[in-house]
Amino acid sequence: MPDRVPDPADVADPDRLAALASYAILDTPPEKGFDDLVAIAAEALGAPTALVSFVSGDRQWFKARIGMDAQETPIDRSVCAHALSERETLVIPDLTQDPRTRANRLVVDHPHLRFYAGAVLRSPEGHALGTLCVLDVKPRPEGVTPGQARILKALGRQVEAQLALRRAIASGDEAFRRYHLVGHVTHDAIWDWDLLADQVIWNEALSSAYGHRLEDVEPTGAWWMDHIHPDDRDRVSADFQAFLGPKGAEWRSEYRFRRADGSYAMVLDRGTAVRDAEGAAVRAIGAMLDLTERAEAEEQFRSVFEGANVGIVQLDPVTARALRVNDKLCEIWGASKEEIVGQSVARWTPEEDDDARRELHGRLARGELMTMLLEKRYRRGDGRIIWARVNLVSRRLAGGSIQTTAMIEDVTGEREEKACKAALAELGVRMRDQSDERVIAGIACEVVGRTLGLSRVSFGTVDSRGAEVEVKADWRAGDLASGVGVHALDRFGDLAQALVHDDAFAVSDVAADPRTADHAADYAAIGIRAMLHVPIRERGSLASVFFLHAAEPRDWTTGAVAFVRMAADQAAAAAARALSEERQRILNQELSHRMKNLLALVQAIASQTMRGASTLEGASRVLEGRLVALGRAHDVLLGGAVSAAPLEGVVVEALKSHLDGPERLTADGPEVLVGRKAALPLVLMMHELGTNAAKYGALSTPAGVVSVKWTLDGAPGRQIVRLVWAESGGPEVEPPTRKGFGVRLLERGLASQLEGAVRLDYAPTGVVCTLDVPLERLQDQS
Repeated sequence: MPDRVPDPADVADPDRLAALASYAILDTPPEKGFDDLVAIAAEALGAPTALVSFVSGDRQWFKARIGMDAQETPIDRSVCAHALSERETLVIPDLTQDPRTRANRLVVDHPHLRFYAGAVLRSPEGHALGTLCVLDVKPRPEGVTPGQARILKALGRQVEAQLALRRAIASGDEAFRRYHLVGHVTHDAIWDWDLLADQVIWNEALSSAYGHRLEDVEPTGAWWMDHIHPDDRDRVSADFQAFLGPKGAEWRSEYRFRRADGSYAMVLDRGTAVRDAEGAAVRAIGAMLDLTERAEAEEQFRSVFEGANVGIVQLDPVTARALRVNDKLCEIWGASKEEIVGQSVARWTPEEDDDARRELHGRLARGELMTMLLEKRYRRGDGRIIWARVNLVSRRLAGGSIQTTAMIEDVTGEREEKACKAALAELGVRMRDQSDERVIAGIACEVVGRTLGLSRVSFGTVDSRGAEVEVKADWRAGDLASGVGVHALDRFGDLAQALVHDDAFAVSDVAADPRTADHAADYAAIGIRAMLHVPIRERGSLASVFFLHAAEPRDWTTGAVAFVRMAADQAAAAAARALSEERQRILNQELSHRMKNLLALVQAIASQTMRGASTLEGASRVLEGRLVALGRAHDVLLGGAVSAAPLEGVVVEALKSHLDGPERLTADGPEVLVGRKAALPLVLMMHELGTNAAKYGALSTPAGVVSVKWTLDGAPGRQIVRLVWAESGGPEVEPPTRKGFGVRLLERGLASQLEGAVRLDYAPTGVVCTLDVPLERLQDQS
């Protein structure tokens, strides 16, 4: 059967075990005082065995013993452990009959214990430490007599007295040892002044710290007073006499004390008084600390503290009140020292960050020591939100107090720079596949606004006159009104002038800036406390503007302006790419359309040429010339704009191959553009007339010339272009006997394609061809 284990709660009670440990009694050698008590107990109760037993967490250990060979036993064989829960004594007449002990190995096996009586040993605080007990191998059904119980308890109290005496002796020895150790190793000059005998004893620090040899020092209070600086002496003497008086509590004073070499050291002197029954001071003990090094260290610390390039605040960890700050912190928080010191640092944290702030301050208030690096937001005195990197250190000083210091660096610009780089990369990805200019502008507004923490961002393009801006897209953080629409630039006053001169218009606080202060209430009504308007120029002209608005005052850094410009450049590049792709798509469609029309025209020209030719060789030459003319028509169009060409250019280019000098052609008329639809038939007309003139007409003789003149007639919107081809100086003209392809092209093709009229006059002096066509049809670009 296993041993019955004592109640773990009694045995393992941490307070009880701590009380036992404070006596440092376990595993110590035998001591006569304890041995005598167990001998008396055994004799008084007629028992063969008596013990002073201490119960630890895992064993019972015998400080004194009679009739027991073992020095200790495991806790599961302890009978004394069951006494821990008793008030004064535990008596078990027959250990074999008690359920707590009948399975104990010391009962079942050797030495076959049967009887137990123990007095509980307690500390002054009431913690059970063990017992003074007697044991017998025979049961005692009657237990103990009242007299025996009194003897057992009295002897137990004597054991407790022995424990107290033992600890007092140990404590006194330790105190004496520490006193002398402190006197030897401390840098403080310790003094012990017998006020009744006027005898002062100094330790060796008076010599090592101040140079006074102890054998040369007069051991009186007068010697001490004489070595105080004359300017401090009266004050110190008065303070010391007040300290010795009936209301004096503690001595503490700073003064200058003369060293052996005549120089003075700034010292901190502090002490306490021993008083008699009437309260009169009879003895004073104190220590004098040289503050010279501390003063120098404090001055060095003050220089570092005040000159640091980071803000520093020392605060009370319990109340979170600022105790000390440097100038850099005042600059970062935008407040004076008077506004910060003595106030809770919680006031500088934005309300929306209060939960995290309360959690951290709670940990500090509970005394948690920490070294922490974090980034958090502060609201400056002017309302602006900044980001700061905070190195928070809360440590315990040698005196036991906790010092909490925060070193704060403004990283608003650094975070903004990182965010801007990431935002530009995001912009590139999101705008890559966009083809709509407004969508691109909207993405740019959103990314810029979110990155800079703004309330609204708008993007607008400026018209060619620089008079109006069309806001094409905007982004809003809340329920602010949209600015999308057309706005006159002159309504912006100073802003318009800044935009024209390519300057960013930055206002950190509309209420404080003289340019906007008069309208601060109007701005506040639409959620604007700060604004930044950035103009974007293209080829020297104002092209677009970014409008940035913030609901809180803020500084607009050069980095923020540069970021907005780069975002605008990316948006402009994306829009240009989208426009280029759209134009390319339209151009491809136009080229396809033109190619189909061109092939149809070539097919018609070839068919008509072959039909009217008498020989293959002749047909080839005619077809070649006509196709060359067709190619020149395309050259004329593509040499200028793809959609229109000047009429003069069309005429000159079409006749270039038929002329052997510029004097052979006169082309004159008002400036008229020829659309793509009219250019091809007009070139073919010039080619046919030029070919016939070179073969049979004015250009077949050295003196012949051709005149091409055109005029505009009619009211605007219904004007008619009259173009007249007139030959002169050539051979006499005879009307043809039949109409060839060229004549049919002139009379029918031009009439149908241009909705005009063609007349041919075969005058003897030279051919005259007159073309009347509506200006609208001549300029048609469809």
